[in-house]
Amino acid sequence: MELPGLKEPVRIELSCHVHATEDEQKVLRALWNVLPEHMRESGRVSVTSFKARGYYGNPILIITASVSGPEAKEVLEHLFEKLSSEDRKYLSATLNARLQGGKLYLRLNKQKAYAGVIGLSEGDDVIRVVVSFKRK
Repeated sequence: MELPGLKEPVRIELSCHVHATEDEQKVLRALWNVLPEHMRESGRVSVTSFKARGYYGNPILIITASVSGPEAKEVLEHLFEKLSSEDRKYLSATLNARLQGGKLYLRLNKQKAYAGVIGLSEGDDVIRVVVSFKRK
């Protein structure tokens, strides 16, 4: 997919919330399922987590995975390849709203990702993806 005014990705950050009612390992699996299989346990992905509190004081764990350099391009190509044709059309139609300051913002369905399916979502229970690009 051609992204107007942008060169190649230099960094991709994926993040998601683990709510108190969720299994941390399942959410982590959903996050890993978004990445190409050979990267999942390769050590080339930096993963961090921190504890936060929700609006009502409920505990939330925020997990972030990031990839830089050539791997970022590989992850982005993998994401685009795994999207359904409907999601690719939708992404193309909403691309201008998703681009801001050299970054592309996506939301992926966390439940589908757990099942190994990469799909866009507009909801709250998502894997947030931020792709940073070199400017042309």
